[in-house]
Amino acid sequence: MKEYIKNLKFEDIPWEKMVTAYGTAEKFPEFFGVLEKMQSIDGMNDALDNILSEVEHQDSLYQPLPFVMIFFKRLLKKAKNIHTPESEWLAKEIQHIFKWILDACDYRVYEFTHGDPILDFSEMLDDKYLLPNYYYELCFETDYEHSIVYYTKRIIDGRFNSWAVKEDI
Repeated sequence: MKEYIKNLKFEDIPWEKMVTAYGTAEKFPEFFGVLEKMQSIDGMNDALDNILSEVEHQDSLYQPLPFVMIFFKRLLKKAKNIHTPESEWLAKEIQHIFKWILDACDYRVYEFTHGDPILDFSEMLDDKYLLPNYYYELCFETDYEHSIVYYTKRIIDGRFNSWAVKEDI
């Protein structure tokens, strides 16, 4: 999993086919473009708000979340090396987001009484889990929602017992 995540490119993610709280993640490339530039705190705040409102809503976690966390970790690493007011703001916000998302994962993890997470993280991008089939073709051997929580926690913190961010991505 670590090697797959390390080599995963932003353009490898079919954002437009991933279900979110209000539709799909098709605008995520635009939002991440704003974050990547680290030029405007207001712009970055709007981009973060837009992303977060799509991947978490009323304690429900949505399909793009583990992939968003991968790119947030990369942004955090970049931000820590730039040392501007904007990058320092973004680093602080991302660390708060990690804690908030881990809390949401901890809240959700107790709900999974059936199904195992998908065995291979890369399979989360399999067409059978993406639109248009996501709502209509359920896979009964695995639980996609369980996989979202499982892999999000592993991406943020492989130990599952604190919200400290590892620097391996």
